[in-house]
Amino acid sequence: MKISIKTRLGMDDPEEFEDLLTIYNKYPLEELIVHARVQKDYYKKYATSGNILGEAVEQAKSPVCYNGDIVTADDCTRLQEMFPTLDCIMTGRGTLKNPALAREIRGGAPASKEEIRRFHDMMYNEYCEDLSGDRNILFRMKELWSYLAPMFTNNKKICQKRLRRLKNVWYMKMQSENCLAVNS
Repeated sequence: MKISIKTRLGMDDPEEFEDLLTIYNKYPLEELIVHARVQKDYYKKYATSGNILGEAVEQAKSPVCYNGDIVTADDCTRLQEMFPTLDCIMTGRGTLKNPALAREIRGGAPASKEEIRRFHDMMYNEYCEDLSGDRNILFRMKELWSYLAPMFTNNKKICQKRLRRLKNVWYMKMQSENCLAVNS
């Protein structure tokens, strides 16, 4: 059986990672996915500039995948320059913030307004199929909009404030259509 592990650098201090890596190296992992932050930081700060990730890449007995805070092609380039032997990256929320991120990393064009619209509608339709109740769908869509909104001009004034106040999926759909129509 192949096993991959996704890990943080530690609970409180990135220095805890040295002990964690010793444990991980005892096992034949398919991949070690390093979420380059400690648990207490939540999603606020990442340790890509430190040498801890470099140690993981150099000392891990399994391939290392970096996870965290890759939201632009430049972020990816910078990470690859810092850690040229890194096996892969995981974009996660970066893809929600920019649906064309993988294409941009490969040198392609940014997402068009139509692509963002299709992505938005696809996510909405999937949430409607997979989740029950307006409240759950609305919660997920508000989260998606918090990621997508910075791509638009006047996002705080027009979109974020209106969408944050919504309590009904129908109104959310109308407001999101308005935001997508107004912004380009």
